[in-house]
Amino acid sequence: MKSRPSKSGASLNEHPKRKRAAMVNGSFPIVAIGASAGGLEAYKEFFLALPLDTGMAFVLIQHLDPSHESMLTGIIAKTTTMPVEEVKSGVTIRPNRVYVIPPNALMALAGSVFQLSPRGKAPDRHLAVNFFMHSVAQERKSGAIAIVLSGTGADGTAGMEDVKAEGGITFAQDPATAKYDGMPRSVIDSGCADFILAPKDMAKELRRIQHHPYVRLEKATEEDSSAEKPGAKESGAEPQDIGLASADSPASHA
Repeated sequence: MKSRPSKSGASLNEHPKRKRAAMVNGSFPIVAIGASAGGLEAYKEFFLALPLDTGMAFVLIQHLDPSHESMLTGIIAKTTTMPVEEVKSGVTIRPNRVYVIPPNALMALAGSVFQLSPRGKAPDRHLAVNFFMHSVAQERKSGAIAIVLSGTGADGTAGMEDVKAEGGITFAQDPATAKYDGMPRSVIDSGCADFILAPKDMAKELRRIQHHPYVRLEKATEEDSSAEKPGAKESGAEPQDIGLASADSPASHA
């Protein structure tokens, strides 16, 4: 399956909610990125192709092994010059930063503030991608951008539908480029993906659409948001070394 070309910028206007005010509860878009097994490789490809100054905030919702400390934050920090941090309750989200979900937690936004809660044991409480994307759709409306990368199961599909219903933009990884194509295929089959692209092409598309009229961006004013960090390079760590859920782990299935 070849990468499908992006829809034109004009086609983004077809959603009725995209003809209204750009977004609510903040002047910058929030990009929610969900992944499971195989997600590490996709994250690396995405961030290595992403410019520093998009004016967007990036939130990684990765299926993690609940019993192990995650090293994902440190690995992503080696692929981007943006500040990268593991989320803590009460932290206010800012543009030009990357936020990573901690293990064994559900994450949501209330206004512009992160809230964490225990994941719980019920099967639907494992759907961390859906949970966060739903909250972003409610809080940011058309300022929400949702991406689903490699993974098994269907977590992320319902969340993407919520984002699209509120006028946000949705991306699914091209299954031909995904190590595990269950999650992106579920999104594609639901019909809610605006773009179907390889991770590096998603990064390029975000740079293009940041200037679209309904995506109102203001440059971040924090000095540290534009300061480059040394050693931005791709890490060679394997998924099992960072606390990621494997394809056969219960945490990796919807």
